[in-house]
Amino acid sequence: MKSTWKDKDYKYWQYPRPVSQDMVKLWNFCELVRKQYPHIWRQGGNLVGNSAYRILSKVIKQGYFTGKETIKTEKGRQHFVTVWQGWMARHSKDYLLPGLIANLKWLSIPERGWDHTYGVLYRAMNDPELKKKANAKRIIPTKKVKRK
Repeated sequence: MKSTWKDKDYKYWQYPRPVSQDMVKLWNFCELVRKQYPHIWRQGGNLVGNSAYRILSKVIKQGYFTGKETIKTEKGRQHFVTVWQGWMARHSKDYLLPGLIANLKWLSIPERGWDHTYGVLYRAMNDPELKKKANAKRIIPTKKVKRK
């Protein structure tokens, strides 16, 4: 699977820009990981990555980029596709589980390719120790305290 949507600079994109089938397939896989393996999904990415995933999910569901998508970063609101392409360029060499999950949240495949990404994820999905560690780290909320 190749990230064909990375090939062109956003300045030359025509809007509305349709979503590729490769992107839809990758999003479907991400949804599977997010829903069935939440302990793995939490391993990578941050608030911006989660925000990017929500934006890309909306784009996938509507079937095209409008050109009006924005994302809040430390620099304020920015054009989403600009931030997206910049992020993919900076993180294209990630190969460990947290970096691969972050790449999935941005619907990106690093340079090592889909086979490497899937192999690492497959090992993580079948690792009982990882699930045990993730559950141990989770903070279980106690009863709510009423504030006056």
